Amino acid sequence: MYFRPGLVGLPANCGVIRVSPLLRELILRSVAIGFLDQREPIHAAMTQLILDELHSDATPSLELPMPKNPLLCRVAEHVSQTPQDRRSNAGLAKLFGIGVRTLERGFVAETGVALGQWRRQARFLRALRLLGAGAAVKQAAMDAGYRSPSAFIAAFREVFQTTPGRYF
Repeated sequence: MYFRPGLVGLPANCGVIRVSPLLRELILRSVAIGFLDQREPIHAAMTQLILDELHSDATPSLELPMPKNPLLCRVAEHVSQTPQDRRSNAGLAKLFGIGVRTLERGFVAETGVALGQWRRQARFLRALRLLGAGAAVKQAAMDAGYRSPSAFIAAFREVFQTTPGRYF
């Protein structure tokens, strides 16, 4: 669907949304109509209901903010490209020749999240990309650095309230 730019309450960036059964039917109906004319009372009501549905069930952000500092960026790239690397923050700091506290504080300051949370999000996003490309749940979980498929399924269920099989 296309919404007029600047429509109140819509995010400025692309993102993922949950589509409830009601929202699905509203989208199908509006597509069948072709253009919702705000001068028509039913169209205006449908538009408002669609917007209300979009806001009613916020989907967690899947964005993974990257640090701007070149050294921290290299750490982030290493972590996201080698999810099986289970080094502690101290181990990563040693690998990159940086102090542990500097690494931890820098990550929070530049990304808004702790390094551990950032690593979990990177693994999760890697698994989602693999699943979206058609990988089996077990393979996606292992390639993304999860210790077991059940650990990935639990993380997936926590975020999306469904299993990967049902989601995809």
